[in-house]
Amino acid sequence: MRWLISSLTAGALLLTPLASHKPRANPFGGPTRILSLGGLTMRVPASWPPGLVTLSDTNVSTTQADGNLEPLVPRSPGLTAAQDNRSPFFSETEQTEDGILLVSIQDLTAAGRFYSVTFNLIPTQRRLAHAILNSLRIPPPATATQYVRLLRRRALAPLILASADHGRDQWLLHGGQGATEMETFYLYRSTDGGRQWHLINNTYEQPPCFPGTAGSPAILFWNAQDGLIAESSFGGHHVDVYRTHDAGQHWTRTVLSTHRIRVTSFNQPILTHTQKGRLTLDAPAAIKGAPFRAFSVNGGVRWHAIQN
Repeated sequence: MRWLISSLTAGALLLTPLASHKPRANPFGGPTRILSLGGLTMRVPASWPPGLVTLSDTNVSTTQADGNLEPLVPRSPGLTAAQDNRSPFFSETEQTEDGILLVSIQDLTAAGRFYSVTFNLIPTQRRLAHAILNSLRIPPPATATQYVRLLRRRALAPLILASADHGRDQWLLHGGQGATEMETFYLYRSTDGGRQWHLINNTYEQPPCFPGTAGSPAILFWNAQDGLIAESSFGGHHVDVYRTHDAGQHWTRTVLSTHRIRVTSFNQPILTHTQKGRLTLDAPAAIKGAPFRAFSVNGGVRWHAIQN
């Protein structure tokens, strides 16, 4: 029995019995040890053999970027409720597949360090997975502004697909893994001339209509609200044109048939806008020959092919 000293009266102690509590079970099931790599540390059961947890630390600011360098948009609330884990550049996922609990954590820091942690458990060990993640310490993830600055470094420049500006309003379109039908696009916007950036749209966010296939898109804004993204089909006969009237938050798709002209997503279309409000689109042909050309006089709602 445990007791609480509640007061002292006339030289006598008044003792109040405390309710007994069972000691909390150790979620790790026994002794633990610390794994560390660069600025990353995490606690795991001491009985785990080397190699059960895969850790990586890559300096992406000085090496050629690959498909891993993309903002990781959360698809679920994640495994922990830590506030700093809610950045679009930090991912915590868990999924059960073929009787295995797959845990993956990825973090891109402002300094350009990309951390990755993966390990597998059985589904009944979900409590252990949460305990490990609660012990995880990683440098703060990069903000959108810091991420754009990383993208503009020489080694990462190929990930910038297109950009547009109208006065102090700027947009930057960033792509994930190249040349796959699962490529992911991310759109950033700045309203102060590029000092601060915000992630305003991405392919993962459903159901918004937004580009999401392999290719070389073009982007154009002719004021702070109205703009277009154009992308040729992957070796086909059409061009996808997306228009927005709210600075990129929402998009509407129009499919333009190129008829006999075969286009390719590896060639970037050319978008222009005149002072009189005329929009033109030029999509290079996949092989030698005249490009597909079209124009619009109502902000991209309706297009008319230009005969070559």
